[in-house]
Amino acid sequence: ESIPPRLRDHDVFELSPTFLRSGASMVGQYDERVKSLIEILRAHRKVILFVDEIHSLLRSGLHEKGPFSEANEAFKGVLGSGEITCIGCTTRVDYRHYIQPDRALARRFTEIFLEPPSPEATVSILEARLPRLRQHYAPLLIPETILQPTVALTEDYLPSRYQPEKSIRLLDAACAYCVTEKPPKAEVTKDELWKALEKTIGHSIARSEGLTEDGVFAQLSGKIIGQDETLRRIARAFVAGLGGWTKSSGPRGVFFFCGPTGVGKTETALLLARILGGGREALVRVDCNALHGSSHDLEPLKNRLLGVPPGFLGYVRGQGGILSRVRDLPEGIILFDEIEKAAPGLAKLLLQMLDDGRLEDTDGDLLDFRRSFIIFTTNAGCQYDRKRIGFEDPARERPESPRVDVEALKSELRAIGYGEEFLARVGHFFDFRGLEREAVERIVAVQLAQLVGAAQKRGYRMSWDARIVNHLSSEWQPRFGIRHLTAILLNRISEQLSVAEAQGELKGVVEIRLQVMALDDAAKGRDLAGLTRHERDGETLIINLA
Repeated sequence: ESIPPRLRDHDVFELSPTFLRSGASMVGQYDERVKSLIEILRAHRKVILFVDEIHSLLRSGLHEKGPFSEANEAFKGVLGSGEITCIGCTTRVDYRHYIQPDRALARRFTEIFLEPPSPEATVSILEARLPRLRQHYAPLLIPETILQPTVALTEDYLPSRYQPEKSIRLLDAACAYCVTEKPPKAEVTKDELWKALEKTIGHSIARSEGLTEDGVFAQLSGKIIGQDETLRRIARAFVAGLGGWTKSSGPRGVFFFCGPTGVGKTETALLLARILGGGREALVRVDCNALHGSSHDLEPLKNRLLGVPPGFLGYVRGQGGILSRVRDLPEGIILFDEIEKAAPGLAKLLLQMLDDGRLEDTDGDLLDFRRSFIIFTTNAGCQYDRKRIGFEDPARERPESPRVDVEALKSELRAIGYGEEFLARVGHFFDFRGLEREAVERIVAVQLAQLVGAAQKRGYRMSWDARIVNHLSSEWQPRFGIRHLTAILLNRISEQLSVAEAQGELKGVVEIRLQVMALDDAAKGRDLAGLTRHERDGETLIINLA
C-alpha cells in the first residue's frame, strides 16, 4: 500500500554494468547487446531498469574513448527520448567525476541525494536485522541492549563511513569474534564491539576511562625533562578532550606549544600521538616550512594540504594532500610544526577545521577532524638573554635561559598575519620554558645511560668519571636547547667510538671509559671537540673529553 497506485504494476530489474561487457571480445558484440537491451525496454514500458554504480556504464567520452563508448552514446540517446525508465545509483564523487562533466548526460537524470539515516533510525534498522543475525550465529545471544552502543561507537570512531552499513558491519564482526573465540562466548558484549572496532581501524584505541591525568603526565614527564608544570597542564587538557563532557562540533582540542627551540615541544606532540594511538604513532605532521603562499593566494596551500584540483598537473584521484591522511588516522594528532614559518593565508584555510572539525578535499570528500587534537608549535615570542650594559663580575655572570611570553607571541603572530579570528579558536597556550642547569644535568645523565645500553648490546662495559656530567653540562648554551646537548655528546663521544670502530681499535676491548682531559691555559680557548682523543690501554678504550 505504500507504493503509489500508478507504480504497482511496474517491475524493477537490476542490470549489472559488467554483464553487458562480459565475454564481448568481438568487435560489435557489445553494440548488439546494448541494442537488444534497448529494444526490450522499449517493448516493455512498465519495466524500470536499476543500475548500481551507473557511472561505470555511462562513462563520459570526456574521460575515455574505447570499444564500448559508442554503444554507451546510443544508450544515452534513448535515455533522452523518454522511451525507457532508468534509475542509476552512484556516489557523489563518481557523479562529479564521470557524469557531471557531460552536461547532456547530466540533464537526462534528476538528482536525488540520499543522506545517511540518523543514529535513531539506524538502531531501528539493526532491530529489523536482529532476527537474521540471531539465526545465523545461533546459539549466540545478541541482546537488543547492544544495538545502541554499536551505533554510538561507529558514530564516534568511524566518522568517514556512513550509516547503517558501518553499524551493521561492526555488529556482525563482534558476533564473529564471539563464535570464533576459544571457548566461544555465549553473549555479545561491549568488549567484543571494542575488539571489532580496533580491528576495523587498524590500531588500539585510547579509551577515556583508561586514561587519567596522572597517567598521561607520568608518560610525558618520563621522556620530557624540565617541563613538569607545563606537562601537568597538557595532561589535564588532553584527558578532558577525551572525556566529551563539553562536546562540540570541532576537534577534541586545539593546543599551541610555544617556547624556545629544543625544549620538547615536538617530542611532546609525538608522545601524545603514541598515547592516542595505543602505542602506535597516530600523527599527521605538517612541516610549515613547506607551506608557501600569501594571505591572498591560497592555492599553493590548498594544493599542499588538500590536494591538487582535478584537471591540474599533479592531480591523483583519491590521493588528496597531507591532511587527507586523517582518513587513515581519525584518532590522532594533527601537528603543524613551526607555524610562524608558514604563509599567513594558512589561518584562513584552517578556520573551518578549527570550528566544525571538517574540511573538504579536492575530490569533494569530507575530512573529519572531530576525533583529532590539533597542535601548533612555534618559537615565536621567545626572549633570549641579551648583552649586559655596565660593569659586572664575569665570574658571577651566567647565561639566562630563554623564556616565552604568550602575549608577545600573540603580538608577533598578529604582525605576521594571523588575526584574532584564528587566535580566538586556540583552546590552550602552553609555554615551554628554557632548560635550567639541573634539567640539563639530568638529560646528560639519561643520554649517557643510553650510550651504556648501546655499548652493552655490542658487548662492552662503559664507565665514566664522576665529573663527566658536570663537564658536559658546562659546555651547553641555553639558547640552543636539547639539540645542543645531543651535538656535544655526538662530537665528544659518539664520534670517537665510530672512528675507533672503523679503524679496528675496538677488537679485544672489554671496557670503554670516559674521563675528563686536563687542559692547559693555551688549549682552553681552542675547539674543544677537536681536542677530544681516544687511546687504547690493554682491554680498555679511554676517551679523554676536552
